[in-house]
Amino acid sequence: MITVHYSNGSIVVIGHANFANKNDIVCAAVSGIVYGAISWFNKKEARIIVNKKKSKISIKLFKFSHDKIDQRIFLLVKQLKTIQQKYRKNISIQKDKINC
Repeated sequence: MITVHYSNGSIVVIGHANFANKNDIVCAAVSGIVYGAISWFNKKEARIIVNKKKSKISIKLFKFSHDKIDQRIFLLVKQLKTIQQKYRKNISIQKDKINC
């Protein structure tokens, strides 16, 4: 199962969906959304860590404020929630305090 933890200014995506052994559409969708979102941030806005061995991606904003940068985290979570609506057994999304 893919687990998404997010809070104001940060998000962590961990795991594998295990939807299918081959051609896992849930993992492909989540990866596409998350990797696409990474391009929204520059090095001055966020720390981005991709750990392929642990199947973990984290994004932490350097400055938290309610502007366009923070709306990107909101949009990322909203996109992931659209996948969760159909594949609840494969992706879990939780809002909480996290450390990236």
